Amino acid sequence: MNTLGQIIDKLEKKYEITIHGECHENDFIKGIRFLSNDDIQLTYLTPNLLYLADYSQFKDVTVYGNILFVNTALPLKEEVLYIKENIDLFDLYNTISDLLSKYDRIIQSKQALFSVLHAGNGLDDLLRTAYRFLENPIIVLDTSYTILNSFPLIEDIDNDGDFTVRHNRTSIKKEYVDNMKNEKLSEEIMHSLYPFSKFISRLGYTCIFESIRIQHSVVGYIFIRCVNKEISDDELEYIHILAQMISVQLQKDDTYQNPFALQHDIFFKNLLSSHFDTQEEIKQAIIELKMKPQTKYFFIVSGFVDVRHKRLPSNYYWIQLNSIFRNALTNIDGNYFITLVSSNDYNKYLSSIKTRFDSFLKMNLMKAAISYSFTNLLHANIYASQAIEQLKYNLIRYDENVTYNYSEFYFTHLFYLSNRQDEMKASIHPAIKLIYRYDKKKKTEYLKTLTTYLKCNRNAPETAKALFIHKSTLFYRFSKMKDLFHINLEDSDDLFSYEYSIKLLSLLNE
Repeated sequence: MNTLGQIIDKLEKKYEITIHGECHENDFIKGIRFLSNDDIQLTYLTPNLLYLADYSQFKDVTVYGNILFVNTALPLKEEVLYIKENIDLFDLYNTISDLLSKYDRIIQSKQALFSVLHAGNGLDDLLRTAYRFLENPIIVLDTSYTILNSFPLIEDIDNDGDFTVRHNRTSIKKEYVDNMKNEKLSEEIMHSLYPFSKFISRLGYTCIFESIRIQHSVVGYIFIRCVNKEISDDELEYIHILAQMISVQLQKDDTYQNPFALQHDIFFKNLLSSHFDTQEEIKQAIIELKMKPQTKYFFIVSGFVDVRHKRLPSNYYWIQLNSIFRNALTNIDGNYFITLVSSNDYNKYLSSIKTRFDSFLKMNLMKAAISYSFTNLLHANIYASQAIEQLKYNLIRYDENVTYNYSEFYFTHLFYLSNRQDEMKASIHPAIKLIYRYDKKKKTEYLKTLTTYLKCNRNAPETAKALFIHKSTLFYRFSKMKDLFHINLEDSDDLFSYEYSIKLLSLLNE
């Protein structure tokens, strides 16, 4: 805001002078001009203009308006603004013109931010618009020191290597987080109500910080690196407006509309980014979120078969899931819902929720995947990944199931984790490759017979029943397979190798 009070303050700082007299400090100044002989014929000068004059030329003038005199040897009456020093009027004019231009640019930039927010263009456009004005990289982080967004992109500005990517999330390196905590910078950020600057000796330049708040709770902060230019006091006000705009934008995100979901979101980001140092620290955080730590933990991840089926806000589904699961915490992560459960009995817990949970999934056209149980919370991210990867795998495959256990997926997951596919393919037992090629050529069903036998726990009567053949026919096939492919159905290690190879062959065919 280019008020008369702000202009006077800037002039006093630049010229190291005192401007005397009284004024209406909040008068809005739109322009500047030199006082002329035509002006002094008026009683009242044009409002919102600041007039400059040399006192020696206009000392007998009696007009009313915003006039700033220079070169006044004697004190003037209080209602007149004057500078005792003989400052060049043209230099003063140019200085004030620059100030007004800068103020106008700030106002236009603020209006641009409002336009972007009103248009619903998202956080990307907010930061891009702010960057054009501030000319310095802008980063928005949450309270787990993880990047929500940045402009330019973080990989284009992270010359100092402050950030690291963990579990597909970019966050500040732990050593620098520790430095921020030790230097009380984290505490200063979380308590900031207005942007503040701090010289970071390790970086060699000044940075600007301000917390971002929703319903009086800190959900993140702005981090601006002053690598291209220093930030002025006027631009700090602009950054404050930006922080408020980001807060509004985040509240448009379902995750941030619900204060309880927000608390869960902060906890999950810390948990899955491995920002906790000890199990006790994690358990304490769980207790604060009203969950009771028990002997086992596991993840349940839910998602839509087709995101077009998501007809209601994410908070609706979040509330429903929290009514189904007991002693659990659920987080919204895009179109996924990640639930951490704690229970003393894994199977009993899943059995108790199965009917209600399956109904919820079917009605909302969703599926869910369940990780193995675990006891060490410091390894939580690994088990969350189990369920997430399994859900991704099952969402693109059609079957009537809506829930899947990791025990059904572990082998597939292992296959996809390997980056040495050719070597895995070479590990298939030669007999299984031979049977596969023979069946394709001769139209026989030896591989199906062996697969069914293994699925039936190597029980011949059950295998014959499943294949709709007589038991003697089954034994005849076994005899032929021994002759043709030299398989050994009496050795447990060989049977394991066959089962492994059949599963791997099935995945390769997919």
